[in-house]
Amino acid sequence: MEWGSHRWSWDFWNFGSFVKYGAENRAEYLKAEFKGLFPTVEDWIRCKWAILRGTLIGFFLGILPGGGVVLASFISYTVEKMFSKYPEKFGTGVIEG
Repeated sequence: MEWGSHRWSWDFWNFGSFVKYGAENRAEYLKAEFKGLFPTVEDWIRCKWAILRGTLIGFFLGILPGGGVVLASFISYTVEKMFSKYPEKFGTGVIEG
C-alpha cells in the first residue's frame, strides 16, 4: 500500500476507532451524521448571558501577560457555575458549561 493512498492514511489516523469498534463495523462508523454540530438559535438565546459574562471576563483578564488567558477561562467557568440554576449538570455536556 502506498503512503499517499486514502485507505492507508484513513486507517493510520483512526486506528483507535478500529480497535474500539472493529473493522467489521467500519461501514456503520463512516455513516455517522453530523446533526447538531452547530448551536441552534435556541442554544444561542439560552446562553446569551453566559456568552456576555464570559466575553467581559475574558476581555479584562485575557489582556494580562502570562496566564491571563488560562485564568480567564477558569474564572468564566466558575462564575457560570455559580450563576447557573443547575450547577450539578456542569461537566456533563450541557451547553452552558
